[in-house]
Amino acid sequence: MSDKTFYQVSFELHYNALLGMFRHLITQFADESVEIAARAVALAAPLPNAINMYNVAMRDLGYGAFAAFAFALTLEIVVFLLVEVSLKLWDGYLLRPSRFRYPFYVSIGIVLIATSVVMGIVYWLEPHKIMALLPIVSLCSFVGIGLKRWDERNQNQAENRIVPVVRTQNDETIDRRKILATYCNDGRFESLQTAANDLSYTSKTIVRNDLLWLEREGIVHIDRSGRTMAVNVNGQYETFMNGG
Repeated sequence: MSDKTFYQVSFELHYNALLGMFRHLITQFADESVEIAARAVALAAPLPNAINMYNVAMRDLGYGAFAAFAFALTLEIVVFLLVEVSLKLWDGYLLRPSRFRYPFYVSIGIVLIATSVVMGIVYWLEPHKIMALLPIVSLCSFVGIGLKRWDERNQNQAENRIVPVVRTQNDETIDRRKILATYCNDGRFESLQTAANDLSYTSKTIVRNDLLWLEREGIVHIDRSGRTMAVNVNGQYETFMNGG
């Protein structure tokens, strides 16, 4: 029997809950701030070259405001598009090098040619020749954005892979998955790491494997359309929890 009074237990419960909320607030704010800053820097990096091209088109080419904007935007977008195509061909090259080797090399060459053309345009039209180096900054930014998208795309593909079917399950594994199913049924699932912490899993990889097993068995439904996974119980939840 505990020696703590009702007031001590109540105070500790509410105090720990308050600290947990405060920790979640700070952690989430820090994570989102880093994400916002990373995206803002990646989007802002091409702006100096775009602004410079806009001014050059207005001053030296005599374009109107709309035409100059379209001119600058096109020169920036075309390099970004070519980088995105190169990364998709890189995916194919990793899977089937013999088939995608030359298309991948051609895409890299086109990216370099397009960047050189933009640098040449800036060099000949801009009186300050140092501005001709700005397209390189844009290229670095587009490569960074493309690599980030490439990494996120591969992570999503890894999460969608189905775990191998294992017919023989020990009682400990089944009990653990029932606890995870109940956790999802209570609407507490936020992320793999949060579930691992709340349920004392050794790693979030085990949570992911158990979650995919529950999904394959029709016990939970995973919605992957948003930034985070939304998990809800499915038709087989009651049968599973009753030992069916």
